[in-house]
Amino acid sequence: MKRFIVIASFIVLICAAMLYFLSMPANRANIPAAGGILDLRSAIFSGTLYTLDGEWEFYYGQLLTPNDFNSQLSAPHSQFIAVPMSWEKAGYPLRGCATYRLCVLTDEPEVSVRIPKITFSALVWINGQMVLKAGKPGATQEETMPRLSAGFVNVRPENGRLEIVAQTASYNWYVAGLRNGWELSQPASMIKDAAARYALLAMAIGAHLVLALYHIILYLYRRNEWVYISFALTALSSALRYFLETNGFAQLLLPGGMGEGLMRLYLATVFFQPGFMIIFIHAAFAMPLKGRVRRAIYILCLAVPSAFTFIIPGGMIYADYYLFLIIIPMAWSALSAARVLKQKPNCYNALFLVSLVVFLLWYPIQKMWLDDRLFMPGVAAHLFLLLCQCAMLAVSYAETKRREAELAAKTEFYHKMSHDLLTPLTVVSSSIQVVKVTPKDALLLKNSQAEIIKMAGMINDALKDGDGE
Repeated sequence: MKRFIVIASFIVLICAAMLYFLSMPANRANIPAAGGILDLRSAIFSGTLYTLDGEWEFYYGQLLTPNDFNSQLSAPHSQFIAVPMSWEKAGYPLRGCATYRLCVLTDEPEVSVRIPKITFSALVWINGQMVLKAGKPGATQEETMPRLSAGFVNVRPENGRLEIVAQTASYNWYVAGLRNGWELSQPASMIKDAAARYALLAMAIGAHLVLALYHIILYLYRRNEWVYISFALTALSSALRYFLETNGFAQLLLPGGMGEGLMRLYLATVFFQPGFMIIFIHAAFAMPLKGRVRRAIYILCLAVPSAFTFIIPGGMIYADYYLFLIIIPMAWSALSAARVLKQKPNCYNALFLVSLVVFLLWYPIQKMWLDDRLFMPGVAAHLFLLLCQCAMLAVSYAETKRREAELAAKTEFYHKMSHDLLTPLTVVSSSIQVVKVTPKDALLLKNSQAEIIKMAGMINDALKDGDGE
């Protein structure tokens, strides 16, 4: 039990540290924008990142450029919208186009701006210079070229002022607009913070890949054990999801960012990863998938997201709803595993089920409250689940190897005892048969031989029974 407590505490500590250091910069401050203006002239920038949250000017249905504002500090007839937030939450139609504008006042000679992904196409200008191009926003779906990209840009304020103008259009995604937080800081602070966060993300992806490779090797070595290959596929899909997810490497490293095809692949990882997890649960807890109704529900909960993602035109716009279907078979499998655990208690299996419950609860929490504000909040929940899986498999594998060693030692003992006990009896029996004796002695030797054969039979029976055990 002490070993289990140490392992469980270590896993929780790693995941808590990952959540904090990956999602929350050490020195992050928020001075909210008001009326489309963010005044940072009194802000202390040394080592601090400032979010660009608050009220931005908002022009729904219009694709405006910096020239359309005539360098005014605040354009007339503008509306305001909270950032970060998807614009349909403010009552605007989800499918459409819009322009955002924010004026930042600062005395810094040079600043760095982190531009997150903008759903689902964007053009961004700072002080009249285009700094990000992700596809092409259009007034209609036919005119729009969907693309996702993110980046960092260093700019020099003009007369203590930064004018940020962002065009965006979204017609085939389930969110729209500036739903992820922007950040501003000194270039050195921004580089330091970004390097630390992406290094942690790279470590998480690398850990998943190593675990996946190791369990693929185990599967090839211990054939027909689906628990290993399902774990490997779960780890691989998680690593790919991290690479493609919001603020992941794909939006920074791929030329032009992510197109519609990669966004479909990202959604596929969201529902195929739980699918692999379901296979793992049934394999690890030795639960055959019985019942036509149950199998039909499982298939339906995987088929519907697949159809909306890859087949139905414009189906991705409903992803926020159909992706929750995968929770049904996962929860069902978890309840079945809990019943098995009740019959055969195991602390490591119980830890895995706890991590599975956290994973199931974390996804809706992340989508509703955390995605808009934290860097990559999903990594910690995925890592917690994966490490608990790994601990359960490691203990199971060690227990299997221990049983195999005990069986081998027992088999060797029986074979040795068979040789040591039966060989002398065979020799004595053979010797009796060739001894020349009187009729009286022959009767005694015959009785002795009968007893030897009887004893040999008893020894054989005992060894066979022991070998069967």
